[in-house]
Amino acid sequence: MQEKHDNGDFDDLLITDSMTPLYSIICKEIDDANGQITFAKFMDLSSNYPDLGYYSQQNLQWGPLGDYETSPEIHPMYGYLWAKQIFQCWYELGQPKKISLIEVGGGSGKFMLSILTWIKTREIACLDALEIICLDGNEYRINEQKKLLQSYGFKTKHSLLSDWLNDKTVITGVIISNEFFDSLPIHLVKNVDGILREYYVENTNERLNLIEGDLSDTAINMYFENIGITPGEGCNAEVGLIGAALMGEFAKKIERGYIFTIDYGYEANTLFASWRYQGTLMAFKNHNPQQNVLANPGKQDLTAHVDFTTLANSALKYNFNRSKIITQTETLTALGLPKMMQLSAARAANDFAKYVSERKAAENLTNLEGLGRTRILTLAKNANLSRLQCLQPIPTQKISNVKY
Repeated sequence: MQEKHDNGDFDDLLITDSMTPLYSIICKEIDDANGQITFAKFMDLSSNYPDLGYYSQQNLQWGPLGDYETSPEIHPMYGYLWAKQIFQCWYELGQPKKISLIEVGGGSGKFMLSILTWIKTREIACLDALEIICLDGNEYRINEQKKLLQSYGFKTKHSLLSDWLNDKTVITGVIISNEFFDSLPIHLVKNVDGILREYYVENTNERLNLIEGDLSDTAINMYFENIGITPGEGCNAEVGLIGAALMGEFAKKIERGYIFTIDYGYEANTLFASWRYQGTLMAFKNHNPQQNVLANPGKQDLTAHVDFTTLANSALKYNFNRSKIITQTETLTALGLPKMMQLSAARAANDFAKYVSERKAAENLTNLEGLGRTRILTLAKNANLSRLQCLQPIPTQKISNVKY
């Protein structure tokens, strides 16, 4: 009798897609939920499951050694420029003796470090007034940020985001985040013959797959009703219910002050345009986009572009005013990057290598095909919005062809 050694129809190399410790946990979640979970649930597990989720692993790498690089890892100049804006916010608020500076999802901690370094060097009175609070969703990140900032002598407070939100104390101050909202779990939907259908994750023959089903939450329909837009026929789209709710919670915490949201994204009419068939959901590993967002759960970064219209609307309900969204290129230019680079060039003869490094960093931060196309939404409550330096108009030619 001939023994059967293998199944010729099985693609053995697909086994690598499930070779992570989190895979079996997700499969159990699927089994316990009658065979399917929402993509939002999958993304939450992949990103945040204790010790095994992408953002909750103990030794998460940042910058060149990680899977992606954000602006604060490029060069401290990024934080220095934003520090100028933080200082102006303090000034616009009347230079109070106490003002809260809150960063949400600070990652490596380098953004806050460079902000505080500039303020300490240039505007010590502002530093003395700051109550510095760093919020994150994971204890590992909190401890890393605390260790870094306190090693430089800064007095900072650190808390889980959920704990801070549960504290009903309201503040005067600034909340700032960089690439926070685009990492939050999203529901994945598709317009099929004018009806929104939702994607679920199932386990078929030990392989995770997406399947269509009815909407899991009526809030998804309400989300699109509120913005008066529906994804185009046949288009995939991401629905950030969690992000919208969090922005509302942030807005409730501020009695007077500003919220700066720096992220990849668009206004709703562009994000859900009829030509955007594939949506914006992506996975990254080793600085490269990955084809399968379900593969290697916990080992690749999942991200989706932000709907700035809905984020802004979540704050407007609490008496905030909003700016139009502007690119990072525009923002950094308005905050003084050209002048900073002129001064760098003036001392190039003394340290040319330093100048080259600074010029390269400036180019990376303003590259409209890369980090320069991140966008900034500015919100203000009981505070002046129009005078903020980051919102001041700049010559068009400086935006379209920034070179240093």
